Amino acid sequence: MTQPAAKPQRLFIAAELPAAPRDELATLLARLQTDALPGWRWSAPASIHLTLRFLGDTPPDRIPAAAAALRRAAAAATPFSLVLANAGTFGGRRPRVLWLGLAGELDALQALADALNRELRREGWPPPDRPLRPHITLARARRSASPPQAAAAHDLAASLEPSGTPFEIAAASLIHSTLTPAGAQYSTIASVVLHSAVL
Repeated sequence: MTQPAAKPQRLFIAAELPAAPRDELATLLARLQTDALPGWRWSAPASIHLTLRFLGDTPPDRIPAAAAALRRAAAAATPFSLVLANAGTFGGRRPRVLWLGLAGELDALQALADALNRELRREGWPPPDRPLRPHITLARARRSASPPQAAAAHDLAASLEPSGTPFEIAAASLIHSTLTPAGAQYSTIASVVLHSAVL
């Protein structure tokens, strides 16, 4: 009797945020989680990440190849500095995502993402279907926003003022995302420090 095929896992690769920006984001989210945006789901501070590449549903036997690609890309990168910056929304006139942007050494971030994409391609993954847009997701709309909700989301984004304190990106991880009614739950499969990083 043949065994059923193992279920694919929803995977992505993300840069690890250190404690200081995580704490700042937790404080920011605690202030924002009011009735100002009904119908939106706020990110859990512990799950906040900086996505480098979404891999989607991946057969379990392909996970070691994804981890190997991450290790090679991380070995070719060095730590770099970022800053929490301007906020905005995705989705045009009916936004679905409220995000916080990043500034700082964005060229180094792009270089890490490019190296990762090259290594993934060596392992058989296609190129990404869209360019990297570095951001931290703060909230997602459960449904298409009404015009008043859209206006509230834009106003809220315009009101956010991060501290502008630099922080270092020194590691990246391969993460398994499980979708639940309460939102996505994340578990780390592999975490790799960037070359020359001291943690």
